[in-house]
Amino acid sequence: MQRLSGTMRPPRAELRDIVQEAAQLEVPKLERFLAVLATIAFLTPLLGLLGTVTGMIDAFGTIASSGGYATVTELSSGVYKSLLTTAAGLVVATPTFVAYSYLSSRVNTMLHDMERAGIEIVHMLTESRPIHGIISFQQPDETAREIEARQDR
Repeated sequence: MQRLSGTMRPPRAELRDIVQEAAQLEVPKLERFLAVLATIAFLTPLLGLLGTVTGMIDAFGTIASSGGYATVTELSSGVYKSLLTTAAGLVVATPTFVAYSYLSSRVNTMLHDMERAGIEIVHMLTESRPIHGIISFQQPDETAREIEARQDR
């Protein structure tokens, strides 16, 4: 422990480890449903393809059972099944993959913000004098004058 300003403070490395451990406890909470979305997004096109194959097997089975000759009506059932399952797989997979991508991006942004906040907290706790502007969470379009004006109020 270091003695700064009359108080006992843990060393910087110890504080950094504590902040990292706290962040690591939150990561699974943020990512808990992402694996489910990824599984659905990647599995549904395969299920649609499986339906396509079974529909084509059905159509060719119809041709084989009628001695090589089949009417369009007889074939249409298998083709319809294959097109329907392909479309269903894509209809489910597309929005699921979009949701997965969006939420994954949001989680990465939140993790980055948590890391930045952790660095700032460790710095604030270990420095004896305040240092402004090392890490800033203000909006990018906010100027230094607007920040100073707010602080003067």
